[in-house]
Amino acid sequence: MKQVHFLTALAAVMLFASCSNSEMLIRKTQRTNAITDVNATGMVMRPLMADLDVDVERKQFEYSGDVKLPMADLRENAIAGFQQAHQCDYVVDASFETSRKLVRNVEREITITVSGLPARYTRIYQVDSLPKSVSQYARLMKDVQRVDYLNEITIKDNPIGLEFTTGNFVGMQVDFPLNLNGFETRGFVAIDGFLGDQLPNRVEVTINSSNNAETFTDFGYMEAANSLALGLMHQIPATKNINFRAVGGLNLNSYVFSDIADGGTYFGAASLLGLRIGGGLDFKIFRSIRGVGKIHKNLNGIRFISKVGSGDLDIENFEIDGANAWNLGLGLRFEF
Repeated sequence: MKQVHFLTALAAVMLFASCSNSEMLIRKTQRTNAITDVNATGMVMRPLMADLDVDVERKQFEYSGDVKLPMADLRENAIAGFQQAHQCDYVVDASFETSRKLVRNVEREITITVSGLPARYTRIYQVDSLPKSVSQYARLMKDVQRVDYLNEITIKDNPIGLEFTTGNFVGMQVDFPLNLNGFETRGFVAIDGFLGDQLPNRVEVTINSSNNAETFTDFGYMEAANSLALGLMHQIPATKNINFRAVGGLNLNSYVFSDIADGGTYFGAASLLGLRIGGGLDFKIFRSIRGVGKIHKNLNGIRFISKVGSGDLDIENFEIDGANAWNLGLGLRFEF
């Protein structure tokens, strides 16, 4: 009986004890960096000093390279060539001039000219401490960097030009480069023709007759006309793609017309030698194709006739009726 009461009491005590106590869970976390940066083992050298012997005379070196190489590589090659040519270790105050050669608007050659003062190392040594002047200089602000002078010069091969024009005449011209004692210009040869309505109307000729000592006027109706000119054509660049031009030279006009006679002697052709003056412009259309606008005037001078018969023809006056005061034309120019 006593045992039962004891067990009952023990159970009651445990019940009250379980109701009055609570469980607490405490978590502690400690974070650490598992990676530690450690400076790698290296070598510290004492400063090196170098004395330079710099030439006071500026020297040049020209280098031609492959156009496919980057510009930085071309410059490095040019510097290396300069050092070898002038037997130096360093180039002081180096500047660069770049020339490009174009053939038919395609870059074919690039040339770099290096200019600078050759310098050579005379002594290289290590020091334990830098002189005061050097250490002061090292603390100066040196955020200003010299920019290399790079002059882009486009050198174009002087092409041969072939032009076809039409207007109040039909013409073809070939021009080519000329150098007259250092003056660069162009020579030209031009052939002009006149067709249909472009022809002059007629020639009017006044003749002192050898038959009856009288002066009379006769007319010959025009059948054909053309001109041949040669001279100089000087181009004056206006913009990158437009050139003005001035033209001057000799001109030979030739005419064929119905016969004009004095007795048994007659003629049906004549040539007039004179001057040609004019101008115009050309402008780029595509690569080596350009548009052309031309204006010129033929100034007649010396006259030649082709007579048939044994008599003399004393021509007092010879006029072309209906000829163009100025010849105007538009067309295309091809450069080769």
